[in-house]
Amino acid sequence: TVKTGAADMMTQTVVEKKKWNEIDIKRNLVFVVFGATYLGCFQWWIQVTQFRKWFPGMDRFANASMAEKLKDIPGMISAAKQVCFDVFIHLPFMY
Repeated sequence: TVKTGAADMMTQTVVEKKKWNEIDIKRNLVFVVFGATYLGCFQWWIQVTQFRKWFPGMDRFANASMAEKLKDIPGMISAAKQVCFDVFIHLPFMY
């Protein structure tokens, strides 16, 4: 929420060269709401709640040391599947 609002504020002031009194507050609030709802709530739901159902070993693999991860072939395959789901299914339909 703060990050998306700050990113838009920076875009308006640095890229668009607006002065502080010229900033489009309604546009900035749209970014804040987007950050809270989609980036905050929805992505948490899909990438934590749903991924735990779809990729059961996710927490174990995430909490393993790098040395353990490098030996865990099924864990690496599951992580690759998560990335593929995000890149080829989730993101194309959301953006």
